[in-house]
This record gives sequence, structure tokens and C-alpha cells, in this order.
Amino acid sequence: MSTSQYSKNEEFLISLKKSDENTFGHIFETFYEKLLAFTIGYTRDKAIAEDIVQQSFIKLWEKRKDLADDTMIDAYLFTLCRNKFIDKYRKERKIVLLTDELYLESALESENESDEKTAYKKQLLHKAITKLPEKCKEVFLLKQKENLRNKEIAAYLKISEKTVEDHISRAMRLLRKELLIFLIFMFL
Repeated sequence: MSTSQYSKNEEFLISLKKSDENTFGHIFETFYEKLLAFTIGYTRDKAIAEDIVQQSFIKLWEKRKDLADDTMIDAYLFTLCRNKFIDKYRKERKIVLLTDELYLESALESENESDEKTAYKKQLLHKAITKLPEKCKEVFLLKQKENLRNKEIAAYLKISEKTVEDHISRAMRLLRKELLIFLIFMFL
């Protein structure tokens, strides 16, 4: 960064800390398009990227008085956008995994079913589980049957927690696909 850019950043920072709305508006105009292009690179969705960039500017305004004196505004904004994307990704991933788990549970459990119907459902699920790829099946069974946490499975199998999450997500997707036909006929 050149001396003039550093000096301008310092001026912006001082004004921003004093809640100068004109400075904030100038920062917004200066960095909005760059941040949007950067964030679209992560999201591949302009609307989501716009939301993330706007949230990042809101966070900048909220934290303006707490910024360190050596804060580089552009780097701070890019970091905010990246972190907001990561938070959104993690939240959506958890929702997908939770939805998958609830979906399978509802496919297997119903208080008003006959023992014969429940046994048939379990048989179908067992058959679907046997069709899973070997490592995927192993991770899924450790999670569902042994009630191990992802961290425990990762340590036991000597793989990363991310790999465990990927295997569970894949297993749920494959099982959902396998059981979908059965569920459609069951609820008609």
C-alpha cells in the first residue's frame, strides 16, 4: 500500500470512528462493487452476495468505534465478507444435515403403525444401507447405530471431521433417494 493510500485509510478510519456518515458513504461507494465481485466468487449467487456485502457494511458501522487504529478498512471489509459467507455456509450445511436426519427418522418411526409395517420399513432401510459405498456405510452406522459424534468417528477412523460430515451427508442423500419411491407409495 502506498503512503498516500495509507494516509487516506487513516483519515477514513478517524472519521469513521467519529460516526461521520459521509465518510461511511464514501467507503461504501469505494468498496461495494469490489466486495460484491469478491463475494460472488464464493456464493455464485448475486442476491446472496449482495446480502452478505450489506451485512458486512452494517457490521463495519456497528463496530466502527472499536476498530484498532491500524485497521485497514478494505482488508477488514473483505474479511467480514468472507467470514459472513463461511457462517452462512455452515448454518445451511447444519440445516441440510438436520433436515436429512429428521427425514429418515420420520420414514422409520410412526406411533400408529403396525409392527408389520414398521418391520417392513426397517427392512427397506437396512437394504438401502447395504447399498451405500463401504466407507460411507461405516461412517453412517457409527453415527446412527453407535451414536458417536463426528469428532469421535474421525478419531476412530483416522479421517478428518470434514470427511465424516461429507460421508454422512452423502449417505443421507443416497438413502433419501433410495427410500423416496417407498415413501411416495406409502403416503398415497
